[in-house]
Amino acid sequence: MPIEAEWEYACRVGTTTRFFTGDDSLSLKGYANVPDEDLRVKLGESASNGLFGFDDGYAFTAPVGQFKANTWGLQDMLGNVLEWCTDKIVESTPSKRVLRGGSYNLSIQTCRCAYRGFSRPDGRYSYTGFRVFVMP
Repeated sequence: MPIEAEWEYACRVGTTTRFFTGDDSLSLKGYANVPDEDLRVKLGESASNGLFGFDDGYAFTAPVGQFKANTWGLQDMLGNVLEWCTDKIVESTPSKRVLRGGSYNLSIQTCRCAYRGFSRPDGRYSYTGFRVFVMP
């Protein structure tokens, strides 16, 4: 798994915006499985509070590779599931690890390139996963 800095570098692909696609949340349409209108309908919610204003075709997790890649050819960097990084949050007891990338069921804020979440390593949730990272 990547360290947090490697993950963010790969996600940002040289951009400085909220998302690697720009600052507008609608710019992620076609690039990420995010909390969207389809999720809102499946959950029976009446208002789209904190959700992306489009339907990405998946209410819950999507199969890997269903969305367009960033400019470096990496897919699924934002949305779908939060990705574990090897970094530990040292000041927490018990020790927690960093999660990046947002997921299908959280908020717009968690799907930003800069969002930093954390959880205990033994935590198991439908919205967490990992990315295998190979160094040349």
